[in-house]
Amino acid sequence: MQATMLVFARQRGDKSWSLRQRIGEDLGRDKHPELCVGWYKKAGRVRGWTSLQGRPGGPYGALKLEWDGKCGLLTVRAISKRGQKPFELMGIFVEYLLTKQRAHIANITIPVG
Repeated sequence: MQATMLVFARQRGDKSWSLRQRIGEDLGRDKHPELCVGWYKKAGRVRGWTSLQGRPGGPYGALKLEWDGKCGLLTVRAISKRGQKPFELMGIFVEYLLTKQRAHIANITIPVG
């Protein structure tokens, strides 16, 4: 099953700034109890991506983060298998965003339907 979330960043003058890169560095540096960085594509490339995964014993699944610097938009796809729903992992990620990255976020949208 798959669900999508859109995170709009606050306007920044620096075009090289990336919310996706900032999240990846933060989660790579500090141990989060339920999220860890899986893989990432080089930050200097257009439309880089990062994969976050649930830690063992936590929610099963992965979050795929894709950054569009021109729009200031982080697209998050939550993917789960084994009959589980991705919403628990998305909830953990929203909690992380509002706790650690709140100053950089203008809006979080979760399309339904």
